Amino acid sequence: MVTTYPTFPTGITPAGAYHNQAGRIPQVAYTSPDGNFVFNLMGGNAIYDRTAPECVQLKGTKLPIPPWTNIEQKGASEDGASYVLSLYDPLEVNLKLIIRGRDPAHLRQVIHDWIAAWDAKTEGQLSWTSTPQGSTTPETWWLPVRWGKAPEDDLAAINVYRQEVTWNAKSYGAFWQTDDNVASLSGGTITLTNIGDQPMFPRYICYGPGTFTFADGPNSSDTVTFGPLVAPQIVQLNTDPRKRGVVDLTTGDIPVAQQTPFQQALADFLTYATGGNQTALATAIESKFGIVPPQGNLYSLLSGRWSDNAAIPPDGQPHTVSVSSTGGNVIAAGTPLRRWPQ
Repeated sequence: MVTTYPTFPTGITPAGAYHNQAGRIPQVAYTSPDGNFVFNLMGGNAIYDRTAPECVQLKGTKLPIPPWTNIEQKGASEDGASYVLSLYDPLEVNLKLIIRGRDPAHLRQVIHDWIAAWDAKTEGQLSWTSTPQGSTTPETWWLPVRWGKAPEDDLAAINVYRQEVTWNAKSYGAFWQTDDNVASLSGGTITLTNIGDQPMFPRYICYGPGTFTFADGPNSSDTVTFGPLVAPQIVQLNTDPRKRGVVDLTTGDIPVAQQTPFQQALADFLTYATGGNQTALATAIESKFGIVPPQGNLYSLLSGRWSDNAAIPPDGQPHTVSVSSTGGNVIAAGTPLRRWPQ
């Protein structure tokens, strides 16, 4: 069961419905990692009913922009310094909140639920929904956030109906993100659009059997080839050169016919030795000898390397990447990123 704040005994308030229709105030909400708690912090959905005022409201509209570090180098006799690159740091989110209850007991329950909705290990979601200038379609951007540190404010008050608190959260991905832009292999090409303000590196999911060839970004003559895969192998390729490039997504068994006689014999022995229970050691041995997957290390199937040119530019325009396959299918996805959700 999902607990939502504010609670609306008779539905959203007329004032809230008006603001949602007008679209003048952004909608800001926090959803717990398990989805059991939703707190509407700002916007029409956050305007509470005075007969049931339990809520957590965002005080003000300031939203964070990720900090960054400029990397530079300096020679022993060099005036000034030489710029190398800039790297964004994790994003610190300090929420100035007002917590309300109709009486001290209800206030303590709201505080209890708010704390229960946060975790230091598992990500919740802080979302921002607004309509861009000149558009009639609202956009939703969000941050994956973890509980940053315990609040310094006293949360044990027992004789108040309203309490202010500064809540610290942290987003390790640095940027706001929105729904993935997804495309399939639409005659030797894939077309993606990046509505963010950061370069968007596509992720390609390859469905075997087949060998796959990708251009290193839009309008690039350089290529990266991967394969061959066998059925029913599924592998994700990440074009960001700073991220893990190959991820095995295969579910189900690889056909025994694709294994060498030695691999088949070793697989039979491991099944006998472990009593049919797959152990970490058995998995390690199978991977070492190419039983799972049958080709061995999947990185050995990758020819060529991605560069920064693989990214889709952040201009809101469709960009086409050349892709070919000898039999399998390809689905591409990219996550638009922004420093600020407006």
